[in-house]
Amino acid sequence: MYLWQKAALASSLVLFSVSSLAAKVTDELDIGGAVRINYGWKDYDNNAKLEFELFRADVNYQDKNGIFASAQYRWYQDMDVIHHAYMGYQFDEAQSVQVGVTQVPFGFLPYAAHSFWFSAAYYLGFEDDYDAGIHYKNEQNGWRYDLAYFANDEYGNGSRYDRYSFDVATTDQSSYEESGQLNARVEREFTTGDVTHKLGGSFQFSQLDFVANETNTDGEDVDSIAAAAHWQADWKKWQLQLQYMHYDYDVEDSNRIAISAFQYQSDIAAEADVAIVNIAKSFDVDWGQLLN
Repeated sequence: MYLWQKAALASSLVLFSVSSLAAKVTDELDIGGAVRINYGWKDYDNNAKLEFELFRADVNYQDKNGIFASAQYRWYQDMDVIHHAYMGYQFDEAQSVQVGVTQVPFGFLPYAAHSFWFSAAYYLGFEDDYDAGIHYKNEQNGWRYDLAYFANDEYGNGSRYDRYSFDVATTDQSSYEESGQLNARVEREFTTGDVTHKLGGSFQFSQLDFVANETNTDGEDVDSIAAAAHWQADWKKWQLQLQYMHYDYDVEDSNRIAISAFQYQSDIAAEADVAIVNIAKSFDVDWGQLLN
């Protein structure tokens, strides 16, 4: 098999996507959603086909008194999951607080990638992660501060594997679940010449509860820490992103820990360093109403 064939073994093409279409119900309420259909092509078999991938429903609310809310629910081919669901209050132009299932402020936001598949950080539970808790944000004068506390994952159940974002999973061999997490993040935006920079850092401290089962009857609760530094540079239509992160789950007698999402459970290294490098260029296109 040629090298280019190996590189395309599991390639797929998104043929049709109607995303983020919203209908304004009132001045405060928008209801929308998305449908995504994928065409998957594999050069090693004749199983190419057009498949339903996602149906999504979105509800967003914001009034003049500072109250806002947002929720998104997703139906995939084999599961249905909550993406996010929170309400909040906007104190002023700079400060707000969210309560519910909301995005964990860590590293690049909202994503650490330009790819449909996200970066490796997503599959480790450190990108586009959503948990249940409270999130305070302050954004003014080029600075952004995030402080959040999460009581547990979005379902409060480490044994549930059908979820959108990756969380610590409860298994026979790795019997833990998330129980208390503190996040702090700071980012500075500034300009030098024609380049706009975003420079920031993140810290996460979390607790994992030991869940006794038939295989593991004795164990202790453990802690974990994670930290990241990121830099983004925008010049004309080019964008460069660099991020370095380290995480460490202090699990006993093991160098692995279980995580889960999309109905699957897998093991990852309990401690690791992760480097991310992204380069992107924007292009102007005129596709009429397709992108409106």
